[in-house]
Amino acid sequence: MADEVSKIVDRDGKHMLVCLVDGIPFPVFTGIRERLKKIKSWTPRADDIFLFAYPSSGTHWLWEVVGMLLRGKAERIKVEKEHYMLECSDPETLEKLESPRILNSHIYKEQVPTSILQNNKIVLISRNPKDIAVSWYNHNVADLETDYEGKFSAFYELYRVGNVPNGDWFEYNTVWWKWSRDRENVLWVTYEEAKRDLPSLVEKMAVFLEVSSTPELCQSISDSCSFQKMKQDKHNLIPCELRENMSFYRKGHVGDWKNWFTVAQNEDYDRIFKEKMKDCDLPVEFTI
Repeated sequence: MADEVSKIVDRDGKHMLVCLVDGIPFPVFTGIRERLKKIKSWTPRADDIFLFAYPSSGTHWLWEVVGMLLRGKAERIKVEKEHYMLECSDPETLEKLESPRILNSHIYKEQVPTSILQNNKIVLISRNPKDIAVSWYNHNVADLETDYEGKFSAFYELYRVGNVPNGDWFEYNTVWWKWSRDRENVLWVTYEEAKRDLPSLVEKMAVFLEVSSTPELCQSISDSCSFQKMKQDKHNLIPCELRENMSFYRKGHVGDWKNWFTVAQNEDYDRIFKEKMKDCDLPVEFTI
């Protein structure tokens, strides 16, 4: 049975197609409701590694880094990470993947099986929400499934209150952050630190994952996972007929929000951020 599709309508009457799961508006992935229902009772393998993040936080990027670290060489998997994504693959499909599996998702902490939270290594990724607003807008206006044709100013009005695909940035990150504090099976990283010094972050991830590494390997992985190299290599995996309208890599800049936000939007978001984050010390870098 097909999932019921809902519409989020912006102030100009432009819509975004979503599928509500547990009250959260997710992108329209066929079968997502039943899939996430199955995932709740799914048992992971002991060596599964999970990456969780709000969309446009750098999941594609760091998924590649983890894969290279586990293989001990700077060679890319010739498969898109969506094959390893909980929203996109049924448990039966996941069972066919070889270990160690690097699984990823944008689902909320409450939707994740307790066994994963307690036993598996988890990498949590965050990025400053202003840059995410810009990146997520550009992703959704290019997404045929979302079918959105609105302007950024109208998208911002929805984003600021969490009424966009994948819901509210504040709710997503504050819940994960408060839960993750002092847990030995969790590593929290940020998009900004990866942009600032990727080799150092690769080394830190190697220590967390308990895999051997050398400065040469960390540098080689960093070179292979540079934004432009990732964009070119991964773009080539997309079928030719879809390449013009589909890419998970746009600019990858830190601070691009300054080219999109008006002064009024920036002041508005700063006010919202101060209120929403008053009881949460999640580190967020708006400039770098």
